[in-house]
Formats: sequence, structure tokens, C-alpha cells
Amino acid sequence: MGRNKKKSKTEKETKILEQRDRLPRAPIPIGEINDNFINYYRAILVPTTLSEDEFQEMLAKYRTLLPSSFRLSTAFPQYKKVEAEMNEFFEKIKAEGIEIEEYKVFPPENGRIYKVAMDKTIMRRDERFKPFRNWLNLQTDLGRCSRQEFVSMIPPYFLDIQPNDTALDLCAAPGSKTAQIVEMLDGGYIFANDVDPRRCHNLVHQLQRVGTQKVLVTCQEAQYYDTNGVQFDKVLCDVPCTGDGTLRKNGIAGSKWTPKGAGSLHGTQRLILKRGLELTKPGGYCVYSTCSMNPIENEAVVNSVCLETKGAVEIVDCSSRFPNFKRHPGLTSWKVYDAGLATLSSIYETFEEVPQDRKQHNNPSMFCQPQVENLNCCMRFFPQDYDSGGFFVTVLHKKEEFERLTKPRSKKQKPLREAPYIPITQGNTEIMEKIMNTFGFDDEFPRDQLFVRNEQSVHNVVFVNKSIADLIAKHGSEAFRTISSGAPIFTWRNFSRKSSLPYPAMEGVEIIRKYAHKRLFTVKPEEMLRLLISGHHAVAYNDLSAETFEQFKNVESTGALFYIPDTPIAYGGMTFKGSIAIYLRKDLLPVEKTNLLIAYPELEKVVEEIEKDVEEKNKNQKAPKNENDEETAQEKENEEDNANEETKEE
Repeated sequence: MGRNKKKSKTEKETKILEQRDRLPRAPIPIGEINDNFINYYRAILVPTTLSEDEFQEMLAKYRTLLPSSFRLSTAFPQYKKVEAEMNEFFEKIKAEGIEIEEYKVFPPENGRIYKVAMDKTIMRRDERFKPFRNWLNLQTDLGRCSRQEFVSMIPPYFLDIQPNDTALDLCAAPGSKTAQIVEMLDGGYIFANDVDPRRCHNLVHQLQRVGTQKVLVTCQEAQYYDTNGVQFDKVLCDVPCTGDGTLRKNGIAGSKWTPKGAGSLHGTQRLILKRGLELTKPGGYCVYSTCSMNPIENEAVVNSVCLETKGAVEIVDCSSRFPNFKRHPGLTSWKVYDAGLATLSSIYETFEEVPQDRKQHNNPSMFCQPQVENLNCCMRFFPQDYDSGGFFVTVLHKKEEFERLTKPRSKKQKPLREAPYIPITQGNTEIMEKIMNTFGFDDEFPRDQLFVRNEQSVHNVVFVNKSIADLIAKHGSEAFRTISSGAPIFTWRNFSRKSSLPYPAMEGVEIIRKYAHKRLFTVKPEEMLRLLISGHHAVAYNDLSAETFEQFKNVESTGALFYIPDTPIAYGGMTFKGSIAIYLRKDLLPVEKTNLLIAYPELEKVVEEIEKDVEEKNKNQKAPKNENDEETAQEKENEEDNANEETKEE
């Protein structure tokens, strides 16, 4: 038998789309909560924190599916139009008997938060809600919307990020909290860390929606995190936990719950919090959070670590912050069920009561005595409070420096398969000169913030936050075990063995518009629509207005930036001898087209006409008619290999 023919890209894309549209699995049944869970938390929470009725209300809420929630940014030009679209969808959803609520507990300038009382599976499966789901997906792709459980949005708000803060997220993946912090920053920056390289790359992908210029993504074990002496204004320790506050989205967890899980994580959680506090600047703040309700993972961790700092760290009373936001005080007393057993057969009030043969499973740090001040100022959030999950948050103030509590990692870490970040000013004079000359940058252009990851074969030039750039230049990116940092400002595109040209990456257009004096071309909204519909295919000069065409007389074939005057709409691309083209990732082309149509709704009436015209012309562009069309034909030939160069990690 002969070999099977390789499937075409079109066939592959069709298959992917079919899989995406396929109905998801039916939800895992929830509602089963075993006696261990019920008896354990009744003994700990009732009556000190919850009444019996409130406890029953909590159990009842855990037996229901988690509603959908999302945070919509208000800081983008088209917000009013998008808000109107959202309200139209809300009216239709309410007409189907679905409750919608806005959580008005946090400042709207950091986003407006909504709850839609249906779980994510219903939203995916029910055709009635497909238009809203598609709209929500679009806003997420545009970086305007973040879909996450309401309680998981809480920690960044209590971290009180200021625009110029330096921040560290020690356990950042999948990245929703990091994205919140990025949106709050201006001149500041954040280190976002995870222990798993694959999760780190997913984190980078998530953060690209909100921009990565202010971000350095690292891959280290949080409890041994090494920064070569760098400390931060704000540190988030959203630590690994048993997650028993998330039973509503984890159907089988309630039926398998045991007290053993908390004991196994307690030591790691303490180490991460200690390291987080060590990396906090004196005078700075650290937030410790979990999606667990267990005091062994929560108050016991905070209490024992604060005791070890000998008064250098204090628990902050946050009762005056967000006064309308319901929260419950932290526990100040609790009994310890044997952390090494899966049943509730042994219980201790003090460490002294623990039998000698059980002390290896039950540490002194798990008990509530001795106790620091303000332990009741820890904050607990229960599912019935906001129809969400269970959560724990504590804000810690580092008053002064203290002696290091953690030990540096003794074993050498496995090397990462990541190329280093190399300052473009260190030896890359040819690349630097080509960029400076092509785009007419003056001496004010911050060239010391440009980096490449391979001097011999450059695909991307990356623009990095000034402070991060200084740290990389001083210590080297390898010192932080860097996965990714900054955002592409230029992408190199190879058209032939003799022709390699830079063009502006989408993430870099704002910087380029600010400093460049050459290769900036204005286009009309309808022409920009044609460029977006054409994608990586070039648009001939005769499809442009006479006014626009005047700019391209006698221009060289190289990178360019095309923009609509007095708007933020701009894209990088190329000018050729008879045509122009913009280059974006293919998955962003329809997103940006929608963005343009939101800004210019009058273009809706010409979309179909332009699409048909572009399709017909692309069919006819099979070969160059003369040598002047060489670049256009070569561009088509290389399209398959170069379409996604903007996001490649070298």
C-alpha cells in the first residue's frame, strides 16, 4: 500500500474547527460530600465563624453548580459600544429566566465584574446562549475580558497595586491574577513564576492578551525562588492547596475528601510564604491566599511564619478596605485532626498531646498556640457570600528586614531549554543600524530596552520594560531562569537568501509610532479593512485611493507601519514595488477586523464586497507577471513558514 497523502492545512483547520464546535462532555455530577468533610468543618467553623444554619447553607451551596463570572475592562476606546452590546445580551438571557448580577464591591476602573447564573457547561451546550458565548470569547481574545471564578479575583485587589510598583507572583499559572496586576501597572513591572515550563508557556500565551512588556516569566520552585538580591514592593503567594473551596467545579472532590491532604501541603505552603516575605521590600506588602477552607493551610501557615519573623511582619487589618465587601474573620482557635490519617479518629488541641510516633505527621506549626496579633484579621470567604467558592486571603506588612528563614536550593536545577536574552546593543550593530536607519529613530529611542534571543538567526527583536532590561543586562536572563519577557517590537522576515527585512510586530506599534520618523504611512478606514481581509496577501496600489497612493511613490521594499490618523489602530507590514501588506498572526486577523468594524460601523456595508474582491484577486495571484512583482510572489511562497513568526520563541 502507498503512503497516505499529507493532509492539507485547510483540511487540518477544518478538523480543528469541527472539534471545537463539538459538544463538551456532560458535567460531572456534584452534590456528594462525605461525612469527613461535614464533620471536620462543622467542628472547626460552628459556632465560632458560622451558625449551624449558615453552615447548612454553605453545604447546600457546595451542592450546586458554579455560575459563570467574568471581569470586563473599562479602559479601552470602544467600551461604551461593547457595554451596550453586553446589555443587549443580558436582556435576552434574563428573558430565559437566567439571573445576572454585577458585583459592585471593587472600583470599576479596574474592571466591572458580572455573574451569569449558569454553569460553563450549559453556556457551551445550549444553543440559545451561543451568540453570547461567541461575544464573550471575542472580548477575551481582544484582551478586554477575563473569565475566572469571582473569589479568585480577590487577591490582586487587596495587594493594592500602584502604577509604578514592582511585583512578584510566585505561583502565577494559569495567569488570571497576573493579568489583573498587569492591568494595574504603568511604569512598574511584574515577575510571574511557575515551577512547570509547560505551564509557563501557557502563562505567556494568557498574558499576551493584556501585553507582556512589563512582564518577566520565570520557571523556578517558589520556595527556592532566586532573584540575585532583587526585592519587590508587592508579592502574591497564591499557593498550591487542597482546593476544597472549589467543590462546585470539582465534582468528585467532596466525596473523596480527607484531612490528610492539608498536612501534606502545610510545609510547602510555609516555605513559599517565607520566601515571599523574604523577597518583599521592607515597607512592602505580601498577600497569602488559597482556595482552601482548612486552617492548617491558612491561619496555621500565616501564624507560624509571622512568629518566625519575630515581629518584622504583621497581619494587616483590612476592614476599612472595600467596606461593602462581605468577609469573615480568620480563626483564632482550631483543633488539629491527625494530619497523617485519612479519617477523623485522632484529634489534638496542642502539639504536646501528639503521641511520639505521630509527631512526624503533625508539626508544631499546625497548632494555634502560640499566636501572633491580629490573626482574626485574616479574611475568609464562603460560597454563600457571593454565590462563588471558598477562599482565604491575608495581607501581610513587612515592617523591617529579618534574618533569612529559608535555605537556598542545595541541588542544581535542570537547565531550561530557553535561549538567553541578549541586549541588541552588545555586538548586534548591524541589526541595530538597520532598524535605526529604516524607521528613522532618533537618539531618544530606548535602544537599551531591545533584546534578541539568537544573534546568528534573528526572528524577533523584543522590547522590555526599562527596569527589567536593566536587571537582565546586569545579571543575565539565565540568572532568573527566564522563559519569556517583553513583547516583540520587530519581526524579521526572510524573502530570499539575499533579502531579510524587519517589520513592526503588532505588540510594538505603539512604541514605534512614538519614536519613528520614517516608514509611517496613513491609510483610510476602508483601506485598512481591505488590508485585514487580505491578510498576508498584498494589496495592490490600484486598490488604494489616489491620496494614499501618493505616499508610496518611489518607496523601497521594506518594513512599514500603517495607521489610521487620530486613532490607536495601527499594524506593521511591508511596502513592495506595487503593493503593500500587513502581517499579523492569522488568528488575530478576524479579531482585528471586528475591532475595526466596532470603531467604524459604516464599513459593514462594504465588507462583503471587499471580501469577494479580495478572494477573486488572490485566486489570480498565482505567479509574478514581471520582475517588479517578485516580492509579492515571494511573500506568498513564504506565507506558510512565516505566518506565526511574531510569537515564536527562539
